Amino acid sequence: MRTGGRTKCTKPHPYSILRVARETGIGQSGCGYVGDVVDDMQAARAAKRILPMAAIGFTCGHGNKKAVKEALFEAGADRVIDKPEELLRLIG
Repeated sequence: MRTGGRTKCTKPHPYSILRVARETGIGQSGCGYVGDVVDDMQAARAAKRILPMAAIGFTCGHGNKKAVKEALFEAGADRVIDKPEELLRLIG
């Protein structure tokens, strides 16, 4: 979307994910993006077209975990976790 001659790069645009991966160099070996809303997973799914990465949904803090989990998977999550400890097991 263009606004005032500039390209709008807010989520779900993958710009911020790709920029961090490029500037830190982590994109070369693969990386992961953790988010708790549908826009996060849509951004990660779009970034996956350019670099290898995992889209990880996070339900902590949401009331209806089942509905949130379904929405995150539908939006492109590769995996959905409920607790921070699960993320530590994934990367450990």
